[in-house]
Amino acid sequence: MKTIKRSEVYNSSPDKIFHYLDDPGVTGMHMTKSSAMMMGSKLHLEYLTANHTGPGTTYRWTGTMMGMKMDFTVEVTKWIEGVVKVWETIGEAKMIIYSWYRMNLLLTKNVNETVAELSITYEKPKGWFLRILSFLFADWYCNWCLKNMLTDTKKQLESNSKVKNDTLKFKPSVVALTLAGVIIMMTGIYFIFLRPPLLPEDARYIGSTIPAITDRTPGLSLWLKKVFWVLGGYIFSSGLLVAFVANTSFKNRGKGAFNIVAIAGFTSIGFMTYVNFIINSNFKWLLLAFTVPWLIALFLYRIYK
Repeated sequence: MKTIKRSEVYNSSPDKIFHYLDDPGVTGMHMTKSSAMMMGSKLHLEYLTANHTGPGTTYRWTGTMMGMKMDFTVEVTKWIEGVVKVWETIGEAKMIIYSWYRMNLLLTKNVNETVAELSITYEKPKGWFLRILSFLFADWYCNWCLKNMLTDTKKQLESNSKVKNDTLKFKPSVVALTLAGVIIMMTGIYFIFLRPPLLPEDARYIGSTIPAITDRTPGLSLWLKKVFWVLGGYIFSSGLLVAFVANTSFKNRGKGAFNIVAIAGFTSIGFMTYVNFIINSNFKWLLLAFTVPWLIALFLYRIYK
């Protein structure tokens, strides 16, 4: 019987650390992914008890490694929330480099940090071939498992802390871009339900009158109405996507988010405003006002990191 230990220091409370190290989905994450240490294999986790935490929790790992079957059941034998956890294999265990193992987690609270000590105690397998494999790889694999369990927990803690901080942080740029998206959606609704087939400015730009145009081409109004239905649908969808991007990749400062939003603003409401100034539309100043939230969003994105 041999024991391998490893420790890690966390800038978090024992309860939070215990929450992650108590979860086989986190501590066993390295076994559920194909890797060189797993010889390209991965194992499947199955809970055998209704409770997934606490004393008596039982779960099963199954799979293959190097063509050999892996099938072992683990039971939590000691569990004091935020302090200690002990779990070990029970019954017949089909493993390669161990015949049995027990893991022990102990959390110690210091002034501003928590020390997590994790250990594996194992027995060598039977049979000369498996004993050779155990002699060559058992300690190495133990250290790899302990390192992954502790570092995966740290990553989860840091990731969740960052997501929580980003979620709670008020971001004016997100509000501004969301408003820009809502304005575009309302513009789309206008085109679908309210916009007449021909506006006075349309006839003025053509150099005619609405009655004259409709007399020459009686079916034009009906056709234009359907065109504006389609156009309005696209405009509404664009605004919906803008509002969604504002609250996802733009909010989380995803790679390329600023450039995409800037280009999309120029080619959508920006270009629409430019054309309305060219034709001297009655709506040109209103459309220019519609671009302001978009510009503000980009400006605030740059100055507020």
